[in-house]
Amino acid sequence: MSDSLTWLRRIRTNYSLRTITGLTRKVSVCPLPSHVHSNNTASFSIFIDRETGVEKWHCFGCGLRGDVVDIIGYAKIPGYDPIKAEHIKAAVSLLRAGYEMSPTDHKPQTKKTLPPDLYRMFPLGDKVIEYGKTRGLTADTLEAFGVGQADKNTLVAALERLGENASWVTNRTYMTLPTFHFGALMMIKLRDISARSKGRFIAMPGSAPGLFGFSNIYNKSFPIAIVKGEIPVMVLWQRGIEHVAAPTAGEGMIDEKWKVFVSYATNRIVIGDNDPQKVKDKLAAAYVKRCHVFGAKLHFPPEEHHDVDDWVLSDPRAMDTIRQWLYEGVHL
Repeated sequence: MSDSLTWLRRIRTNYSLRTITGLTRKVSVCPLPSHVHSNNTASFSIFIDRETGVEKWHCFGCGLRGDVVDIIGYAKIPGYDPIKAEHIKAAVSLLRAGYEMSPTDHKPQTKKTLPPDLYRMFPLGDKVIEYGKTRGLTADTLEAFGVGQADKNTLVAALERLGENASWVTNRTYMTLPTFHFGALMMIKLRDISARSKGRFIAMPGSAPGLFGFSNIYNKSFPIAIVKGEIPVMVLWQRGIEHVAAPTAGEGMIDEKWKVFVSYATNRIVIGDNDPQKVKDKLAAAYVKRCHVFGAKLHFPPEEHHDVDDWVLSDPRAMDTIRQWLYEGVHL
């Protein structure tokens, strides 16, 4: 083991996650500022990794995970990437300086709401259009869903309008993903188009969980599909699966009241991701809840494909299979 890895392992074993976070329960409310808190749902778990003996954490709500270094990174370093050496060093410096998180620092966002026209501050830009092409999306599809581009200036202006601290904003470029329910702006999710790891999503302050593509499924008397994220929604919609949506705030953030939205659907399916088996096992309860709320049957892409958009973009037979799932047992 190299000196750097030995040093990092020593850091990870010498500092206590429970001390740093102030969390003592087995499962707690996520303390990270990027987690969309519309309630006090406990989704953040601290455990000992059996293979390494290192104390680790995982939030089933926002999907982030890591160790004591990563929790500091995600909390304090904008755009934190757990595989970047400079980010790890910055997080370790904060850790050594005695930084501790307080569970009371981040309060559930129950009263704030987003101005209905806030998403218009982020018009669609060239960088997001180019990124969309790499994900199989046209500019017309992005515009149809109100997708935009947030650069430093526009993001600072939006945060100042909300009365929020904008000091963390860097020169990164974000794809903005607005979610609407009954015409009301529920959420604007920012997707860092340069990040490939966890932590690439940030929610604008005042956001609340919702269904991206809500109008595609609300009160529709057609088969509907529920997928994992915004990109898969747009990929399927662009290819003719019009009645598709995705929850916006993590695997566990499913509102029981949403079942009424799909009560007229003639069939319902949920499509999951082919995560590593350990991850899939941990998400099993979330998939069960999702299927329960929507009265849906669970499907996964073929094992060689991680997610539905990867599958659709690389396998010309994928859309036929998805349509078979949608119309199984439906009398036309």
